[in-house]
Amino acid sequence: MKQLKPQKAFTLIELLVVIAIIGLLSSVVLASLSTARTRAMNTAAQSSGNGLLTSILACDIAGGKVVAPNSTTVPTNALCTLGSSYGMWPKAPNGWVWSQSVWVGGSQNLIYLTSTYNSNQMYCGHYPDWPSSYCSSASTAGLCRGSKDFTCTMYDSSTGIWR
Repeated sequence: MKQLKPQKAFTLIELLVVIAIIGLLSSVVLASLSTARTRAMNTAAQSSGNGLLTSILACDIAGGKVVAPNSTTVPTNALCTLGSSYGMWPKAPNGWVWSQSVWVGGSQNLIYLTSTYNSNQMYCGHYPDWPSSYCSSASTAGLCRGSKDFTCTMYDSSTGIWR
């Protein structure tokens, strides 16, 4: 009869090395998920802003002005001074709040969102009265796309880049 040899077990050091490798890999995955979550929140906010842009444009063409939301998260009022047929303020995207101040002057209609989680800001609107000298400033370069047409642009304060 053959005698079976005992199998060699893992040593404590081998187990610790495997656990360390698994921990390292999981931290890399979690860091990637955090970045993806932030990008998804920014994309959701931009999508919401682009939807509002259509309503702002319709309001502006009809001669109305944008009205400030009556809540920073779940407003219940119309978007336009001409009434709810030009759109209602939607619920703010996750992680964002609506600004309760709306810049309306001359033929300008501007709304903006302010992030509560990473200080990004998104501006949507139309700024036809802006002088070209104002648009030459680096801090307003992204916004000046809106001097020609209705647009949404997002400012990332960590990079200083307009998207």
